[in-house]
Amino acid sequence: MSHRVNGLAQTVLDLVQTGAPPHDGTGAAEQASPLGAPAVRDIVLVLGHDTVEVATELGRRLGEVTIHVLTVSADDPARTAALPANVRVTTCLTIWDRVHHVATLPRPQLVVESGNGRKGQKLACFREMFLLLEPGGWYVVDRLSDVADPALHDVPGETVLDLLDRLATPDTSDGSTTSGATTSGPAGAASEAETLDAADAELRESSSAIVRSGDAAFVRKTNRHRFKLRDARASEMLTRRYGDTWGRVVETRPAYSYPSRATVTVHGEGPVHGPGTVNVPEQSLRRYCAPTVLPRQRVMTGDFYLPDTFRHHLGRRLVHHTMVGGNAALDRLLSRWEPTPTDLPGSYVYLDTEYPGHYGHVMTEVISRYHGWTEARRLDPDVRPLISLREGQTEVPDYQRRLLDALGIPADEVAYVPHDAAVRPEVLYAVTPGFSMPHYVDLGLGALYAEIGRRLHTPHLETPERLFVSRRPGGWRTCHNLPEVEEWFRREGYTVVYPEDHSFGDQISMFRQARRIAGFGGSGMFSLMFAPGARCVLLSGNANTANNEYLIGSVVGLDLHYFWSPSDIQHPEGGWTNEAFHSGFTFELDRFADDLRATLAD
Repeated sequence: MSHRVNGLAQTVLDLVQTGAPPHDGTGAAEQASPLGAPAVRDIVLVLGHDTVEVATELGRRLGEVTIHVLTVSADDPARTAALPANVRVTTCLTIWDRVHHVATLPRPQLVVESGNGRKGQKLACFREMFLLLEPGGWYVVDRLSDVADPALHDVPGETVLDLLDRLATPDTSDGSTTSGATTSGPAGAASEAETLDAADAELRESSSAIVRSGDAAFVRKTNRHRFKLRDARASEMLTRRYGDTWGRVVETRPAYSYPSRATVTVHGEGPVHGPGTVNVPEQSLRRYCAPTVLPRQRVMTGDFYLPDTFRHHLGRRLVHHTMVGGNAALDRLLSRWEPTPTDLPGSYVYLDTEYPGHYGHVMTEVISRYHGWTEARRLDPDVRPLISLREGQTEVPDYQRRLLDALGIPADEVAYVPHDAAVRPEVLYAVTPGFSMPHYVDLGLGALYAEIGRRLHTPHLETPERLFVSRRPGGWRTCHNLPEVEEWFRREGYTVVYPEDHSFGDQISMFRQARRIAGFGGSGMFSLMFAPGARCVLLSGNANTANNEYLIGSVVGLDLHYFWSPSDIQHPEGGWTNEAFHSGFTFELDRFADDLRATLAD
């Protein structure tokens, strides 16, 4: 066995046997050793050199440990070699192949990256795979000398060693490292004043020790991160990890496309929503066995956040406002909250939202899971709805209760997830939603909106033919010249209404019977779903990128006229921020008065 192979194998053995990295006389490793390590069951090796020799030695020496070898070359001889029975070899040519493969394995306690030595690979491997470790485990960056070889610099920017230096930068308050890391060699040499971006800040927060020794760096993992499952791959990945114990898919609706039924006119500089083709993805009804359900639309099984956690499930990156973004694949709970769930015998259908009781989210996201309820009820007549509550709530708001009853979902049978607890239903049915802003809306929701309107409107109520749907100041996207705007519409013959001042049935009646509807873009206008064919004027700041009204119009047929004024805060070039999205604006009445009159004319 070569000296290098023997050194790498011995490094792994030391970590398995002592729970601490080897030391080089600097004292750094001695400071880290009391941290210990979990009992090692699974090791992941990302290797590009001497794969057969390293895997054979470790497989022979660690007979009770499963060793998962990820080769970075399709020609690696390890693919066909006779290796010990506890060694599993998989070829993963890209970083995402590796991440997705490791996500389907038992969470490893040790990851060793040697790879092909390229700068880009070493950096990407650490960024994307470190968070896959079990808390208390170690990540080893082997062959650090490769980072100094210009021939291996395949990408510009920093090296993995530069990143580790930045993560180990001392906090300026007391000289200790922010992560509690211990360092040797050049680590810690970065500027103390440097500010980390969100992704690097989470790497620092999750690194309890960073140790340099010889030609390797050792980083100890803290915090628990779970893999975020996308709807399209959830069943495949769950089955690879858990077999059939997680549950099964009980119904699938194929993907399809249709032309939007909305017409769109844009005034001012702002987002352009359609018109165009709406592409509806495949929709699956899954039957989960004993998942853990937290309030505010969070569903977990083992090391996974299930796809039903993410309302923007086709987004470039899956996000949830209660989670800290680790990387594109893994997040953790912001509060580090891991409550012991209460068992719920029986079967349930998941009808929750990230914002419990919020009118806009219920009317778009919850209603769009109705097709899952009907199929689950057919398969399992005793199934009950499962919904979470906000703090201070003991049941869903009255309008949501009426909505459930109108859909044939018995409100009296709802099982609740308290705001401060978790539950574990024996069986949970969850379906791909039929509405996911900004991507698509299921065409069948048009008929469902019409049926809800027919069942819940207030009969014989006389309502104005022209509505201006206003929004009180003090919340998101406040219009700074609100009184002026309202008065202008009153002079044009519009009745100013605040939807929250009216019963649910009266709101539906007002929208059903109005000939012209104007108002501020947002949830107050979502009742446009009950106004098929209406001409609608939407006033908004141009940082409001949401397209709910367009999606609703795509199925009920709306004539939409967007009037954009500059938001107080603009999104950064090529980016997006919550601050801009929620910022207020001043509507440019002088600029748009003539266009408004022309649009509002009969």
